[in-house]
Amino acid sequence: MGAHHWSLVIALGALACTASTTADPPTASTHAAERSPAVEEILRRMSERYASAKTYRDDGTLHSKIGDARSVTRVRTLWIAPDQLAFEALREHDRYFDPTRILITSRGDSTRTLFLGRIREEPSLDDALYAMQGVSQGTTGLAPRWLLERGCRLSARYVLDGQEPCGSSICFKLVGDLRGYTVTLDIDTTTFALRRYRSRGTLQLDEANARKRIEAMPSSLRAGRTDDALLESLTKPVDVEDDLVIAPVFDAPITPADLDQLAP
Repeated sequence: MGAHHWSLVIALGALACTASTTADPPTASTHAAERSPAVEEILRRMSERYASAKTYRDDGTLHSKIGDARSVTRVRTLWIAPDQLAFEALREHDRYFDPTRILITSRGDSTRTLFLGRIREEPSLDDALYAMQGVSQGTTGLAPRWLLERGCRLSARYVLDGQEPCGSSICFKLVGDLRGYTVTLDIDTTTFALRRYRSRGTLQLDEANARKRIEAMPSSLRAGRTDDALLESLTKPVDVEDDLVIAPVFDAPITPADLDQLAP
């Protein structure tokens, strides 16, 4: 698993537990921000939006950076309540990895995943979303998880930092901190859907984890470097950024045949 996978997974811990927010700080920003609801109300209405979805679809693009490495992942979600899902994450070629397709399909009583060309039967959709969170660069922990769990529960402490354009809409900009990562949520002011997720911070492996990575590293990535040289490189702090932009649609007609188009 690439280090940029872990960066988003770490930050996505903000999207997994009971809500906890700070009060909105006094600000002289804009009249729009002053008219905005409280952070708690924004998060509550976002959770309700996903909890009440009869159907859902989205297309998104995730741009990830770790040091000087870059990757782009296209994501797509199709959902029919209560438990029919098709989720695809397609990572494009980058300097370290070949193109990779990750897929989760569920028809309620049957859940399958596709990774590295292998199809697996999973015990449940919940298990599949958890198992694929790392290799999907954390994206299964967003809309797919919120839809299955009938709402989102956030643990990072957020403040409202005004409003900003998001595509053709205007979004509340919520900024929080999670274990040193700055996390930004853009939430549509009309639909209360998540339109953009950003995280930024510094990633540094400890020696034990770095040695595990070296042991698992294929020879093609070693480039003739010794273990000591690799250890020195892997334990240096690097800046990491993830920027996921999503175009969500709620309660539009979706049929099981639409989900079948993403079948492995």
